Amino acid sequence: GDDKAVANYYKNENKKAGTGQGEMDLETGEAHMPPPKPDHKVLASVRKMSEDTPRSIRLKKERYQQYKGSTGFKRVSAGADLYISAFLMPKTGLVPKSKKDRLVPTTHDVWRALNLGKMSKTLQKAVKLAKDKNVFHWPLEFLDVMNKGGFDVVLGNPPWERIKLQEAEFFALDAPEIARSENASVRKSRIENLKCSNEAVSQKLYVRFKMAKRFAEVKSNFVRLVISNGGRFPLTGRGDVNTYALFTELFSSVLKNSGCAGIIVPTGIATDYFTSKLFNWLVSNKKLVSLFDFENRKFFFKSVHAQFKISTLTIGHNIDKAAYGFYLTNTSQLSDKNRIYKLSTREIERINPNTRNAPMFRTKIDRQLASLIYSKVPILLNKSGETSLNEWKASFISMYHMANDSELFITKNMLIANGYKQDSFKLRNQNRVYTPLYEAKMINQYNHRFSNAQDLNIRPYSTPWPCTSHTYLKNVTNEVYAWYWIQIEEYNTRKTYDGKDFSVIFRLITDSRSERTVIASMLFDTCTSNSITMIRTTQALQLDALLLSNLNSLVVDYVARLKLGGNNLALHVFQQLPVLPPSYYDDAMIKFVVPKVLELTYTSYSMRRFANELGFNGEPFTWNEERRAVLRSELDAFYGRAYGLNRVQLRYILDPADVKGSDFPSETFRVLKKNEIKEFGEYRTQRLVIEAWDRFEADGTFERLGM
Repeated sequence: GDDKAVANYYKNENKKAGTGQGEMDLETGEAHMPPPKPDHKVLASVRKMSEDTPRSIRLKKERYQQYKGSTGFKRVSAGADLYISAFLMPKTGLVPKSKKDRLVPTTHDVWRALNLGKMSKTLQKAVKLAKDKNVFHWPLEFLDVMNKGGFDVVLGNPPWERIKLQEAEFFALDAPEIARSENASVRKSRIENLKCSNEAVSQKLYVRFKMAKRFAEVKSNFVRLVISNGGRFPLTGRGDVNTYALFTELFSSVLKNSGCAGIIVPTGIATDYFTSKLFNWLVSNKKLVSLFDFENRKFFFKSVHAQFKISTLTIGHNIDKAAYGFYLTNTSQLSDKNRIYKLSTREIERINPNTRNAPMFRTKIDRQLASLIYSKVPILLNKSGETSLNEWKASFISMYHMANDSELFITKNMLIANGYKQDSFKLRNQNRVYTPLYEAKMINQYNHRFSNAQDLNIRPYSTPWPCTSHTYLKNVTNEVYAWYWIQIEEYNTRKTYDGKDFSVIFRLITDSRSERTVIASMLFDTCTSNSITMIRTTQALQLDALLLSNLNSLVVDYVARLKLGGNNLALHVFQQLPVLPPSYYDDAMIKFVVPKVLELTYTSYSMRRFANELGFNGEPFTWNEERRAVLRSELDAFYGRAYGLNRVQLRYILDPADVKGSDFPSETFRVLKKNEIKEFGEYRTQRLVIEAWDRFEADGTFERLGM
């Protein structure tokens, strides 16, 4: 909302003042004369005064007010307020004709307030705005503490809020019809309608919204400042900034060298990409004492969702190995030797070399097993060195953003109402063709027809789409409808054509409590939303089939669950999964794996070109659940062996209770086991995978494959 000309004026004036070219020298005699400071000894003596009687409390209050009324305090406070208000003040209206007309402070005004205790009347508005926004100057409020090097102890449960304004939340109470808009484009239009409304209430709501949005953007700009420009959050002022991360960095910076801090924060502090810099700094500087992660199932915090993960983070000094515990449900488990373990910096770097954030092991055995896997198999994309190690020659593409690109989307209902007919997986009339926008909910492992919007009249945001039935899937001519469609010409301007009509894709929306966490499929040439990531490789489709089977294996899924802090399989997590390189597979292995992937994937005519590329010219394979379960179990047994596991370790991955007993605290595929027992009367996947392993051991399959 700032005016470019006004903003440029202040930018240029500030640059002059910073280089001593302004009029400041004439007023002070020195461009950077040190200002008078408040006396930290006075504040220290005030803190030591007793508060035992009403009279002592009154005396302490008087002494404190005297301190805040001192020349040094008032000048430094004014200078600090002006500095912050330079961010807060709107840069709008007319370009000032002189310095006396300025509404926004510059370096000149800050130094003038510090050295002379003077400011123009127009700048009083800037100081008032700083006070209204509750700015807080730590070096002033705790001058005596900072003079000693910082705090001995900091304890806190800081706010957990995204700085970016959430429009749906803002309008939830005052304008629920805006909050419930079907997409960002519609919501934006309805917000602008408030501005044009004849109702005063609507116009006031619009003004409040614009002010709130501006304040959020101002805070975002402030926390993203680099150190050389006065930035205070070099480790956490990036990405989708959350206040809990900023407070964690703040707490670590206001400690004295021998101090310690205890903070209650979301577990994302150790697992998320945009907090990885801070976490890596804590670990590499030997400041992390412990991180204990608790699930909120028993509602430590009643207003927080039961699936939300909360951690107690302890910061200290000179710590060689920090203590970790994840998926805890009560504090008594902190003494459980199976659950609590220590990790060195080197171990973290081997498992997460790109980000160096914490893996989430439930037990010591999980830690040992993950370390074994990573000692044998590289990660998919290693960016930790000077050059990336990318043996799959993969690039990762997210095509259409559900909010930012929503004006390009047309619903299936609108197209059908206008006479469009389905032709394979396209909708067309005489003049135009639309291609489906695939979303995460539409795919499952080896299945591009998992859910269907064909019978939906209103897009349900809070509930899953209906899954396609086995009867529907058995018809190889059936395809699924997307809810949103995009004109083919628009899609052609965005797609990156490399001679391939098919790509491996995976779902970003997931969690460690579902049947499976890594959900990958092969998809034909069409649009994808930002809930799906497309993996484009320069390899032949035959190798893409190997990549697909590897990603869908139980071993990879098991490791992913050890890394997932929320319900998003973020790219930085995915790229650090252990994936066998193309060079691992010889001809015998390819002949073993690829036909199984073909049969699992080629279940409708839309995948025919993929089958042809693999050298198969027959009809699609009829959907057969029992047959598919056997094929997948054989692939899981193959990958268990390929990752260097033995039979006991594979059994553990399938179900820790099967190996360690029912009271063992770890779990892997609990939901899969529960659902299969309910449907089949047994944990079918476990039986089939172990049977396949034993069969391959007995008939020499592993030996023939050189495993």
